[in-house]
Amino acid sequence: MRPEDTICEECGHRGLQESLEAGVRVLECPLCGGLGGDDEAVNRVLLAREAGERGFSLDLFLLVRELEACRGIRVVTAEDGDAWRGSWPRVEMEVDRKGLRQLSFLLRTLQIHRRELELSWRIELQLSPSGLLVHTLRPDFWSPPGRLTPEDLERAERDVSTLARVVSLDRGLDWWVSIS
Repeated sequence: MRPEDTICEECGHRGLQESLEAGVRVLECPLCGGLGGDDEAVNRVLLAREAGERGFSLDLFLLVRELEACRGIRVVTAEDGDAWRGSWPRVEMEVDRKGLRQLSFLLRTLQIHRRELELSWRIELQLSPSGLLVHTLRPDFWSPPGRLTPEDLERAERDVSTLARVVSLDRGLDWWVSIS
């Protein structure tokens, strides 16, 4: 069936247009913006749009979502790395008592999956300008931030994707769930 012969499930318009977004092909209604096609592709596009609204790359957004799903953790800010500015990807979190336990599970996940990651990652404790204690998840680069190469940043970006996946998997395991 050709895209122009398909019917929008949202508004009933005939004549969806093929669109390439977030690296996948979907059908989009020119009237209402409804999406059609493969469910996984549609979900990826919706996630990418939500990530864009929050100012994140898709991979960073998936990691932020996983961390926000942990009780007691509130993501304060998250940034994709920028080789030009010499900054690495990072996620800053505030935690309460339950969040401290979640951070220990996150540290365990970093330890368990260290061989899947291209870089070493750490969680450091900092005092924010407003006087709050903030836990920052970031790569542990051996070079100073101003000397980050585009290759370093690419490795960190791949790791962000891996972290989102492994945190999602580990959050469903008995050792994380039963103690949470």
